[in-house]
Amino acid sequence: IGFLQVFLSASTGAEISIFPMIIYFSGMAMWAYSSVENLTVRYMVMALSLLCAMAFMHFGEVLFWHKYLIYWGTIGVVVFFMFKSPKKPAGS
Repeated sequence: IGFLQVFLSASTGAEISIFPMIIYFSGMAMWAYSSVENLTVRYMVMALSLLCAMAFMHFGEVLFWHKYLIYWGTIGVVVFFMFKSPKKPAGS
């Protein structure tokens, strides 16, 4: 839900508050906890997500380049995990 608000704000140039960012980064932390298998990557993504959410809470504003960085970063993460080949079972 947070990504949709960030995407619409980036494409229309509208202002958004910090709350869509907090929702976005909280969702990213929950996604990493539930779907990333490598523990190092999982906890690194969770820590960076929570750090970014706390940074937006601390500064209290969202600038234009923040939205575009999050937009293209999300596309990069989706593409990486979309084309990552799944592990084959050991018995096959």
